[in-house]
Amino acid sequence: MDPIEKLMDEHQNILAGIDILARNADRLEKGEKVDPRFFNEAIDFIRNYADRYHHAKEEDILFKKMEKAGFPVEGGPIAVMLSEHDQGRHYVRAMEKANERYIVGDKSAVNEIAENAKSYVYLLRAHIDKEDRILYPMARNALGESGIEAMRPDFDRVEKEKSGTEEKYKALLKELESY
Repeated sequence: MDPIEKLMDEHQNILAGIDILARNADRLEKGEKVDPRFFNEAIDFIRNYADRYHHAKEEDILFKKMEKAGFPVEGGPIAVMLSEHDQGRHYVRAMEKANERYIVGDKSAVNEIAENAKSYVYLLRAHIDKEDRILYPMARNALGESGIEAMRPDFDRVEKEKSGTEEKYKALLKELESY
């Protein structure tokens, strides 16, 4: 699978994770008790799989290649994607802070957890759709197959540096399903 296909494949794992997050945020909103460890583990998945593993490849490899091909970093599709990555990080930080309060019994944190989780889910679903349907085809068109293949060594390096990440977080997805 080429680097763009790999990113799209990772999107499927991220979508599975945020579907689980959405279900638990809904449960929390309805007044059901949700183990705070669920949110800690969901945040771990988001930070280490979606962000440090997946978004890092986009930001450090794909977007830089696109910039070299003439895509502006200020304004345009790359700026939108980077802004959405940052917005997602904001929601995750807010969810984490609220969950810390929830762990020690602060019931007022429930709404903040649910609100930030749902905002993150909404953002990421739309973000992934834009990348899969618009950004990646634009990159493929601008870079051509040779440009896409030229990213492979950098992707392989990341895979080697973060060996075991994908397997670990796919296993975590199965655990998150059990909450």
